[in-house]
Amino acid sequence: MIKKMMTTLKKEKGLVDMNEVMGLRQAAEALKPDAPAGGDGGAVKKGKGGQLSDVREASEEMERKRQLRREELKKEEAKRKEIARKDKEKKKRRLEAEKLRKEKKKVEEEERRKVAAKLAEEKRRQREVERLRQVATPLFSWGQSKEQIRMSISIPGLQKDSVNVTLDADRITVYAADWQKRRYLLDFELRGFIEPSNSSWSEEETAGRLEGLLVTLRKSLVHRWDRLAQNHSAVKNFLRKDWVQDDGEVEEEQEEVELPSGPNVKKVSSSGVQRLLEKRSLVVLAPRFPWCDKCKEKDREFVKAAKGSRDVEHLDTVAFASMDAREEKHWARKYNVTCDDTCELLLFKSDEEEPYVVPGKRFSEELQVECYKHLLPVVSTINDRAQFERLKGAFDTAIIGFFRQEKSSDAWFPRFQQAARALRGHALFGAVFRGHTPSTMGIEWEGDWDSSGHETRPLVLLFKPKEERHVEFTGELTLEKLSHFSKVLSLPLLSPYTPESRQKYIELKVPLAMLWLDGEDEAHPASRAAREVAERLAHRFSGQLVFVTLNTTRDGFLLRPFGLDPRAPPLFGLASEESTEAQRFAWRQTGDHWLQPSFEGLESFCQAFLNGSLEASHESGVLPESYKWPGPGSVEEVVWTTFRSSVRESEHLLLELYSPYRPQHRTHLVVLDLVAEALAKLTTIKVARMDTANNYVLPEFALKDKEKSSSIFFRLGPQRWRRFAPKTARLEELPAQMLKFLHREMKGNFDLPERLAWVKEEAWKRIRRLKALEKDYEKKMQDEWMQKEIEEFERYKRLGKFDSLNL
Repeated sequence: MIKKMMTTLKKEKGLVDMNEVMGLRQAAEALKPDAPAGGDGGAVKKGKGGQLSDVREASEEMERKRQLRREELKKEEAKRKEIARKDKEKKKRRLEAEKLRKEKKKVEEEERRKVAAKLAEEKRRQREVERLRQVATPLFSWGQSKEQIRMSISIPGLQKDSVNVTLDADRITVYAADWQKRRYLLDFELRGFIEPSNSSWSEEETAGRLEGLLVTLRKSLVHRWDRLAQNHSAVKNFLRKDWVQDDGEVEEEQEEVELPSGPNVKKVSSSGVQRLLEKRSLVVLAPRFPWCDKCKEKDREFVKAAKGSRDVEHLDTVAFASMDAREEKHWARKYNVTCDDTCELLLFKSDEEEPYVVPGKRFSEELQVECYKHLLPVVSTINDRAQFERLKGAFDTAIIGFFRQEKSSDAWFPRFQQAARALRGHALFGAVFRGHTPSTMGIEWEGDWDSSGHETRPLVLLFKPKEERHVEFTGELTLEKLSHFSKVLSLPLLSPYTPESRQKYIELKVPLAMLWLDGEDEAHPASRAAREVAERLAHRFSGQLVFVTLNTTRDGFLLRPFGLDPRAPPLFGLASEESTEAQRFAWRQTGDHWLQPSFEGLESFCQAFLNGSLEASHESGVLPESYKWPGPGSVEEVVWTTFRSSVRESEHLLLELYSPYRPQHRTHLVVLDLVAEALAKLTTIKVARMDTANNYVLPEFALKDKEKSSSIFFRLGPQRWRRFAPKTARLEELPAQMLKFLHREMKGNFDLPERLAWVKEEAWKRIRRLKALEKDYEKKMQDEWMQKEIEEFERYKRLGKFDSLNL
């Protein structure tokens, strides 16, 4: 049974203590029946008493063993209890540890929650700060004239020290804050370009409180904008009112002028030009603003030229295109596209980076000729004598450079090429490389290539086939000098001044030596002598000056800026270029002086002009040969040529600058005459006047309108000019006011009361009488005009001109 219990425990539990098992086993052995007698010990059979004794001993032994077993079981029980106690303590410790762990975890969780809450609060604060940092876009309105844009930006309670306005060429940025420190930002790209230096802004104030800003923008191009912002949708929600449709100052413009279009004309963008160049050797582009209507006629010829070029040899490789310059505004600004009567075209070549700029043409054939010019290489490479001869004789002017090195390695060739670009169409350019000299090309030339000291410097020769001559460029080899040399020599040595040649002079901006001959008798000996001198000077200054002949009858008006009298030909002058702003220099020897001309004197005159040591001449009136100033008490008539001598001769000068076309001109003359008469006994002061319509006026007088009736200036000794500002417009009171002005400026240098009394009395008598005469004269002229009109009406009536009218 015990074995069965042990076996069951072993099978089910597997937790039986080995000591307990051994004890149970020993107990089982003790309870077995006695084994049969015998064995190694030779046991002796016992009797009945011996058996009892044995039983007793066995019982005691068993009791003893049981006792031992009980003790052992107690010990084992105590041991089990100890183990259980220890297990309980371990469990308690584990529970306490688990509790501590949970408490610690709870604390950590709490800490994490606190940290998370702190981070969340920090993020909330940051979001709040970020929200506060976000700027608002202010409301604004705008209006325009052709020259300006006006913007009114609304920021109630504006803080003046927070305003920051940035104006760029095509962008406006306004940053400001209100009294609550709320920030505002208005930043967008403008539709067109402005002039930041001529634009301004100011604060708008209402009832002592700043309510916003007023911004005034000066437009780069004078015209009406179709909208304010390039991206209108970005600002339309903040546009309080669009005044562009309501501005009465702006004249209506045709909003959409049709761009050049037709057969063989493509509409392209800035990137489309490059794509066209990949397929064509030349692109002729007409960039136009859709609001500009100044180029309709020339664009019609542009379309006609494009249509006619499709089947023409060589021109079939030319692409014609148009571009909306308003939509490609940055590209248009890069190439200075404007709206004017020149209607410029841009010619792009596939082998050159920068385009050529040519004016629009009045005829399609002119534009086709321009295309032919630009199809040729800017500089043709010459390899043999045959190519040299073809290039030299193909045009009126050929400029050929002889370079020592190869094209790719010669440092001088880029300068030569740039000069060729500047003169395309006026001369053909060629280049000979690898050290070939003119002799190898059949040109008689005895120059020394190395005489300049520059071993690699090229030799540049200009050929004029019709004149059978060539000229060597000997100056400093810079782009400016080489271009000037080429421009001057691209023109004839001595040629008549014509409207066609004038256009060339304007384009080339060359200095002109101008000789006016007698328009009625060009065979006059003085004219022949002057022409001979001009031819000698033209050879002497070949490559430096362009010599032209003019006619005093036809071209006499061109003498006015020189201050020369067209009644005394021949006349000679120099001009820095052909333009209204050019400086002019007059040679004062006129008429019969040319019969024995001093070539050396004229040569020195021209050389001084080239050296920049001449004083410029100006427009000047002409005084009669018999005119002489009577002296004090009279007004001296002054022209520009006598102005400086008159100023130098007088210690003090009262000067009137006037226009002869002013109203009541004769009466104004009497005003200054009275002042001169009142100062007759004062020899230290001179009274003079000069006509501003026919004479140059010094900039120091700062006359903005030469048509003003009268401007009076006074100079006391070497001091600067002081301007007289009258207090009244009544002519009768002006003489007295001038005397008071002079008395104050001269610090009481003369007796005033006596002169004032005299001049007031005379002014009332003379000026009133003259006014009455002028009034009668004006009435007489009006009556005569009215009588002529009535007579003309009656004549038309007799002829039946009005019969068809229901009068």
